Parts: sequence; C-alpha cells; structure tokens
Amino acid sequence: ISDVSTSGSNYYVRILSTIDRELLKPSSSVALHKHSNALVDVLPPEADSSISMLRADEKPDVKYADIGGLDIQKQEIREAVELPLTHFELYKQIGIDPPRGVLMYGPPGCGKTMLAKAVAHHTT
Repeated sequence: ISDVSTSGSNYYVRILSTIDRELLKPSSSVALHKHSNALVDVLPPEADSSISMLRADEKPDVKYADIGGLDIQKQEIREAVELPLTHFELYKQIGIDPPRGVLMYGPPGCGKTMLAKAVAHHTT
C-alpha cells in the first residue's frame, strides 16, 4: 500500500506485485487502474500526463469548407475559439477577456465533431 497525491489530496492505493518499488519516488508519475485504483505502472520521467493527454497524434484534415451548411455556426466558432487562439493580442489591445470555451450540443450527426476537427486543423 502506498500514499498517492493528486490535486492536493492524498490516497492510499495498492501496488501490484509486479511493480519495481525502487522506481517509486515522491515525485513519480504513476498509472492507476481505472476501477480498483491499484498502482499498475510507474511512468517514465519524461511522461507528463497533463501534456500527453492534450497532445494530438496528428492534425485533423477537416477544413471549414468540408462542412456543408452551418455557416452561422462556423462563423461563431471561429470568433469564439479560433480568433482568441490565433490573435490573442487583439483582445489585449481592446482590453477584454477572450471567451473561455464553447459548448456544442445537438443530436448525433449534426456536425459537432466536424466543427471541432476544423477548429483543431486551423489552430495547430
């Protein structure tokens, strides 16, 4: 059993017998089983989980022109998401805070994922 800290909270978790306990240091990044929360792996020092979760394996190839219709939605998402990411200095010049995010909702197949991929394509 080991003490694991996450976001300021401490937890006691079981360690699998296959884990080399010599690798466990107070600053180690570890992998926990999603159901039992048992420690299943000690991650290498270069593996920063907060960064690797955000990293995309490849740039999406969806462009706004690939999305039929949704012209108003495309314009709104460009203004709310793409513009603050690509031209942050404009917001600083006029002294306003950029939007912090958007919530896309709708039934399956209405274009939410395509819009998100187009934003990712144009901002990476």
